[in-house]
Amino acid sequence: MNTINTQGINKLKLFVSFLLIILLGFETQAQSTEDILRQWPAEEMAFLKKINEESGVSRDKATELILINMARTNGPLFAKLVIPFFVDSTKAEQTSYLKSLINELKKQPKLSPLYYDNELSKVAEGHAISMGNAGKTGHDGFDERYSKVLGRATEVAENCFYGPKQPIIVVLELLIDNDVASLGHRKNLLNPAFTHIGFATAPHKTYEYNTVQSFGIIP
Repeated sequence: MNTINTQGINKLKLFVSFLLIILLGFETQAQSTEDILRQWPAEEMAFLKKINEESGVSRDKATELILINMARTNGPLFAKLVIPFFVDSTKAEQTSYLKSLINELKKQPKLSPLYYDNELSKVAEGHAISMGNAGKTGHDGFDERYSKVLGRATEVAENCFYGPKQPIIVVLELLIDNDVASLGHRKNLLNPAFTHIGFATAPHKTYEYNTVQSFGIIP
């Protein structure tokens, strides 16, 4: 006669419930990100998507470019709509850097959007792969790296982010710029002079992923 192991069944039910919570949590967050984009004014979002199409940005980087341009072209709405979603979904700490970003965006005039540039992306990709393979951080070899594009670009800059590769985390963490006194990453993203951007993400030995953003003024 077979006996029923109720303890084993209860453990299995608990595991299945835990797994469903995890899966549904990821689905809810993904849907919420899409909801945020849908809540953006339709005409403005259509304009930002058109920039992506005209620039030929890769599909995996399309959301990153849209988020950056949302912050640039409508700072007050970005502060009202996107930042609260980021804080709630990631449980981000309410630091003085976060508060300063909100205040800055609320006062920010409309900036020109950034357009994707393939050459800047190639530079970013080379650095992301190199630093990821070596397990290093920083901007080593900056001058040599950007000498390849300075014929076209009159000014360049670079952001590096180490950690998750989700676009909203990359963009918001660089905008908040926790513990970076100069706010250099934020200034690059919101610099009204920059016209183009390139970016790449590669695996990193120590920090899971390394995302590099390359900025340029290209007449």
